[in-house]
Amino acid sequence: MEFFKTFLILLCCFLSVQTLLTKFLFRGRLLCNKSSLRYQMKIKELDTFVDDTISRIPPIESISPHYYEAYAEEDGDGFLDMYYELFITILHNCSDDGKNRFLKVDIGSIPIRHGWIHRTLDIELTNVGIVTTDLIRRKFYSYKYHKKTNKYI
Repeated sequence: MEFFKTFLILLCCFLSVQTLLTKFLFRGRLLCNKSSLRYQMKIKELDTFVDDTISRIPPIESISPHYYEAYAEEDGDGFLDMYYELFITILHNCSDDGKNRFLKVDIGSIPIRHGWIHRTLDIELTNVGIVTTDLIRRKFYSYKYHKKTNKYI
């Protein structure tokens, strides 16, 4: 009987954590020494086996100063996990050699909770990241537009 009570309590805790909707808004400057910049972003959540993409930002053409704003939402992160481990990936062309670069930016651990999380983060791009042959275009991130939520998924 005691095992059953413990099981029910754990199940309730698990279900309540999984139904919390956390909304994220990240914004800041993209530090680039070029007057124009093209980039794509994803916000991802680190998982044991496969990282979850929780937001995709369509290709952006920016004119200096370069600002970004990225929105994402998530409704829990696995059994008994009380934190999101988030990072941003950026494919960009801010390089002196004209080549595209791929950059991963760690955001850190953010507690799972219902409501909004706002973070301001300036990101250095000039010649930063791994040189890649990936192109900055829709196909790279395989977007789908969800009409009901008016978001790219």
